[in-house]
Formats: sequence, C-alpha cells, structure tokens
Amino acid sequence: MLSEKPWQPEAVMLLVSGLCLSLFIGMAGQIVLIHALPDLGEPLKKLISFFASITVFHVVALVLTAVFLKAHQMSWWDFVGLRQRILLRALLQALIVGVVLVPLALALNSAAAEVMKLVGLTPELQPTIKVLQESGSVPRRLSFAVAAVLLAPVVEESLFRGILYPAIKQQGFPKTALLGTSLLFAAIHVNLMTFLPLTVFALVMVFLYEKTDTLLAPIFAHCLFNGANFCMFFFQSEVDRWLQRVV
Repeated sequence: MLSEKPWQPEAVMLLVSGLCLSLFIGMAGQIVLIHALPDLGEPLKKLISFFASITVFHVVALVLTAVFLKAHQMSWWDFVGLRQRILLRALLQALIVGVVLVPLALALNSAAAEVMKLVGLTPELQPTIKVLQESGSVPRRLSFAVAAVLLAPVVEESLFRGILYPAIKQQGFPKTALLGTSLLFAAIHVNLMTFLPLTVFALVMVFLYEKTDTLLAPIFAHCLFNGANFCMFFFQSEVDRWLQRVV
C-alpha cells in the first residue's frame, strides 16, 4: 500500500521540529511587521502580517518535505502516487468525496455553532477568514485563493496524510494514527466551531488515501473543498446581487 511508507522516526521528528520552528518564526514575523508598519491601516497590517506568516510556514514546509523525501530516496512523483495506473478512477472518487463533503461540513458547522450557543459560547469564523474579510479587494482575495486552494492542500495533505499518518501507523498504532492526525489537523486551524467538521474531513481524507492508494486523491479533494468554501465565503454577496438582477 502507498500509505505504508518506510519513514524513519528520527527523520519524522526532525521534520516536525522544523515545522514548529517555522511556526515560531512566522509568529515572530507577524509581530515585527505589525510594529514596523505603523502608518498602514489596521486591516492592511493584519493582512500583510498574515500572508507573511502563512508564506513562511508553507514554503518552509515544502522545503522540509523535499529534504525529507530526498533522505528517503523518494521523488515527489512517487510520493503522491502519480505512477498509479488507476489514477483517473482515484481522481473521480476524490471529486465525488469533495462534492459530498461541502454540504456535510456546512451542516456540521451549523450544528457546532448551535451547540456553542447553547453552552454560552460565541461562534466565530476562523482567524484567517476574519482577517481576509476585512480586505475586500479582488487581487487580495485572488492571492489568498492561490494559497488556500492550491498551496495549503498540497502542504497539509503531504504532512498529515502523506507523512505523519503512515509514520504513526507503522509503529503499530493504526487507530492513534487515524484519530491523532485528524484531531491535530483540526486543531491547527484554531477554531472551535470548525473543529468537528475539520476532524470529520481529515478522517475522510485518510479513508480516501487508503481507498485510492494515492496521495493525489486527498490533495485533489482538499483543493475542491477549499475552493468551494472560498467561493461561498468571499463571493456570496456578489452571487446574491447577480441573482437579484437576473430575477
């Protein structure tokens, strides 16, 4: 199985340590940029610092993953499973999963919001969404679309499903690998309202990975999922106005 990879535990620990360091550097960069740009408006300062931290993390993650694969004498081509003969069928399955997950995630999101209200908590959007909603220009939204719809799925699926999940599974802990990586994936998005939907999403990505035997399938499904959510979050008002004109 493609998900059963000969990852060296020491290399996995070094990779995780490097990612933690990149997160720290990104957070420090955010603080420096906010104080170094006093004349800019608050929304723009938040946007710039946000993109700086996200860029640092994703670029470092890609570099570290490339080094990790080289240490294991594996190419990106083999890592994502592009040599699979059943690739088209796997992508079709990913398309179906991606389409089904969008309404499911929305339903779980709404349910989580209602439960939070019942216990006296206030549902809030993810920090990334709140920052980008304050900057309504199309170029900024498009730049975020590239990061969210293309870059993030590649990085996150490579790390969580491609490396961490097989590494823990091969140590003899398949259930811990499944639940642990899924919960961690949801936790790094730092939002209580989306914790359950993202956990379910991550679990489905693992099953899709195992079913198709190619990492390209969850990457593709993740791209579709993020793309659909991006359009709903940022272009809903434009769609509503267009529908009003047509009707």
